[in-house]
Amino acid sequence: MAISTSNTFIEPTAGTSLNAARSQINSSLRALLSNFYSTNAPPVGVNIVASGAQLGAQNGLVYHNANALYVSDSVNVKATRVGGNFTRAGIGSRNENGIVALAANALSYENGELVSTISEAGGLKANARLYLCTGNSVSAGNMTDFIDVGVPPTNGSIVTTMVADDAITNAKINASTVNLDNLLLIDGTKAGADGNAPANAQIALGTTSGNTALSLGSLHSSNVTLKHQRAGTVENAGLSIMDNTGVKFAPVAANLVCQSTITGTDTAVAPIVPCGSIIMWTNATVPDGFLECKGDAVSRTTYAALFAVLGTTYGAGNGSSTFNVPDFQGRHAAGVSSNVTLGEISGQQITSGNAYGGSVSISLSTVTRNVATLGLGGFPMLESVSVSSSSATVNAAFVGVKYIIKT
Repeated sequence: MAISTSNTFIEPTAGTSLNAARSQINSSLRALLSNFYSTNAPPVGVNIVASGAQLGAQNGLVYHNANALYVSDSVNVKATRVGGNFTRAGIGSRNENGIVALAANALSYENGELVSTISEAGGLKANARLYLCTGNSVSAGNMTDFIDVGVPPTNGSIVTTMVADDAITNAKINASTVNLDNLLLIDGTKAGADGNAPANAQIALGTTSGNTALSLGSLHSSNVTLKHQRAGTVENAGLSIMDNTGVKFAPVAANLVCQSTITGTDTAVAPIVPCGSIIMWTNATVPDGFLECKGDAVSRTTYAALFAVLGTTYGAGNGSSTFNVPDFQGRHAAGVSSNVTLGEISGQQITSGNAYGGSVSISLSTVTRNVATLGLGGFPMLESVSVSSSSATVNAAFVGVKYIIKT
């Protein structure tokens, strides 16, 4: 490197004349003030002289060329861009006036160096990004060794959480101005084997045969696919949960599942099985989510939703913490009318076989008297009839089932 007044440090010796010493000191001070600025190369032996010996760049020496600031560090230096032990390790990130400027200066970047592309130009502000240089093999105009640190790697190296947020209070992904039909994030082909859903996709939002699909896992694994059918019959249009084949429907677990209040309309929905619904059940074991209708007292807290529907219509339980469910043991249901009130329970149950109650007996007694008319003599005449009865036996055909109520 050529000696100049901005890149050379020379300590005067005892034999240096006053004028020469003054010139050397002035040059050294200029070199320190300008961080050994040079557009050619960093300081070498001839630029750093002490006691008449060429020392070269010492650890800690700062050098500035036309592009960036470097420090001499024999311990942390990697494959240096400018020569010697000069590196940008530990100095910090750089900034370029947009991606075009970064590409033009790519040759001046070291492996591991960060650079932001932030521009004050109005049209470039929205394109501000942060890049990491991953090698020293780039050339001017070549961006192959730069990666956008805001985009996860695509080489399958993600094995732990890359994006996490324990307190999401605002939108993290704003798609209000994005046409999701044009957004397709998949690692395979656009359409699956069935032509309706993406293949090998982790998350896919896009147009696949006119449908918008969100695929979880792969169509060809044990996972399921969530698809939105834009066209089709009433039963098939809308949201579909498919199994790994993409053809069969998969089970759905949810807190509450609703459907249209009136079939064929789409402006209002209601639970498919409202709390308090009573159905007939054909197994000895009552399914989860239901209670058998046998008059039991149950907790008003545990079954708060059911209590809100029934109240104490079928019994107040202990009067404070419980209430009764309907009792259908040995009874049939009767529609509410002017003769039947809601919650009314008849006194009779089927006791044995198909009989209600006991037996019935009817006795008939008559009283007759002789009546004489027109001298023809007397003849018997019915004067009164009395009937007495006891209990009744009524036979009813039935099939035994359990009545259960939705909790």
